[in-house]
Amino acid sequence: MSYLAEDKNQKFLDIPLLGKILYYAKDYKGTAILAFLTMIVSNFIPFLFPHILQIIIDGPIKEKNFPAILNWLTLYLSLILIQSGLGYFSSLLSKFLAFKTIHQLRKKLYARVQTYKIDFFHKTPIGRLMTRMTNDVDSLNSLFSEGLLDLFGAVLMIIFAVTFMFSKNWKLALTTVLLLPAMIIATSIFRVKVRNINRTIRAKLASLNATLQENLNGLFIVQLFSKQTEKFKLFEADNALYRDAYFKNVKYYSVFFPTLMTLSDLSLISCYAVGAYLIHNGETTTGTLIAFAWYASMFQRPLRDLSDKVTQLQSSIAAGERVFSLMEADAQEEDGIIELEYKPLSLAFKNVSFGYAAVNPVLKNLSFSIEAGKTFAIVGATGAGKSTIIHLINRFYQVDSGNIILGNTSLNDIYSKSLRPLIANVTQDVHLFNDTIANNLCLHLKIDSKKLWEVIDYCQLKGLVENLGGLEATLNPKNLSSGQRQLFSFARALYSNPQLLLLDEATSSVDTQTELSIQKALAHLLQNRTAIVVAHRLSTIVESDQILVMHQGELREQGTHLELIQQNGIYSKLVLLNNQDFTVKV
Repeated sequence: MSYLAEDKNQKFLDIPLLGKILYYAKDYKGTAILAFLTMIVSNFIPFLFPHILQIIIDGPIKEKNFPAILNWLTLYLSLILIQSGLGYFSSLLSKFLAFKTIHQLRKKLYARVQTYKIDFFHKTPIGRLMTRMTNDVDSLNSLFSEGLLDLFGAVLMIIFAVTFMFSKNWKLALTTVLLLPAMIIATSIFRVKVRNINRTIRAKLASLNATLQENLNGLFIVQLFSKQTEKFKLFEADNALYRDAYFKNVKYYSVFFPTLMTLSDLSLISCYAVGAYLIHNGETTTGTLIAFAWYASMFQRPLRDLSDKVTQLQSSIAAGERVFSLMEADAQEEDGIIELEYKPLSLAFKNVSFGYAAVNPVLKNLSFSIEAGKTFAIVGATGAGKSTIIHLINRFYQVDSGNIILGNTSLNDIYSKSLRPLIANVTQDVHLFNDTIANNLCLHLKIDSKKLWEVIDYCQLKGLVENLGGLEATLNPKNLSSGQRQLFSFARALYSNPQLLLLDEATSSVDTQTELSIQKALAHLLQNRTAIVVAHRLSTIVESDQILVMHQGELREQGTHLELIQQNGIYSKLVLLNNQDFTVKV
């Protein structure tokens, strides 16, 4: 299944979705109201300027009353300063509102994504996920800081302009708005075209990010197999599609704005022509015509901006739809409510079946039980389901049928914050953070330097840690070998002192001498602790209390090392193959 829906055709204005977005601004209602009020006043003041100009032209200039001109100009200058100050505060408040709101949204989004089960991340390209958590959230930033306020501002300016024009001269007003239907049609066509191409641009950007992320993560393999040219061509193809989509967007803007400018100029010329006729007939004054021309330009400017603001608003709403599809994805881990005691735990699989895809089951009706404090090993060919068992115990996935019992409790009924401290994992795929060594090893636990050095010594890491600068040195995972990273993973698991230790090829990347040292430490550390060991090196599991032999998702054999050898089945063949491999290596 896909957890993240693809872009859908957006309504002109998706009110429910807009309500979800605005919900995150509820804690800043006062700021939003103040920003809105200052915006209204700062947009209204400029409409007083043409009126003042009309008064000056038809009054003091005509009468040559220069002191009166200075008085009106002083008022004009005062209004400019007030309008500038209000515009500054309106902009400042809207930015503050945007940053605070997006800060809250980004925190909640990240916290929500952290609760998603591993299955979600396996089925979602990281590039797409990053696009939604960065680019799309940033698009919502513009909704609060510019989009809504600017849209309201443009609408108010049109209303103010039309009101002032009809109050001055209805004939000139009708002449000015004569071409308004053509402007509206052009604006509507442009809005639809830009909305569609913006959807394409977002899809191409997500694809480009996914390709880039995949190629950079796999750069080692790319260079190792000299695939730079091929991978560059794939990136170039995605990059070209992204570029072409943007070029198409630019074309729409290149056609729309000149068209709207032409219609605006024709409207203004008509205004001057009719105005001249009205002045000639004594139906209006020169000052009124000049003021009216100013109002006409103030009417047409927000009309030109309106389409851009609506497109920006729709783009932000579309980004919001993608953000909330991530926020509301049905991917959260199903948590229980039962808290387990901190003690060695028994484990049982009861008729468990599971598949990463429904048509391809990995485990088939699997049943086995492990006593508390015992060490069990799981062996089998690649693809037999060994690591899947580890994933299910960690509750990374939900079983398709059957049940897993930890202690005397169903795994699904256990509270995750009670479950996680009981389990420690050492896997082949080790992730270390770009953080101090102490933080990498302790994670959620309190740092005990004495205990930490003991664990580091057990895992043959003391010399390396000292060379790196001690526990407070920053660890750069890229500077460590795969074997060293695995030793750090071992130390991390042992420091947590778990009651259930899961070792999935835990020594696959270390040399034989280090492996022997770790085995000695394990012999001590596994006492009174339940452990499951997945291994291909059979020499590491011969002392296990029980060995489970998996084959094609089914449990085929179970017993001690000697019991399985005597059965002369799958396990004895694996032992023979291991000995052959060992002989060849020697």
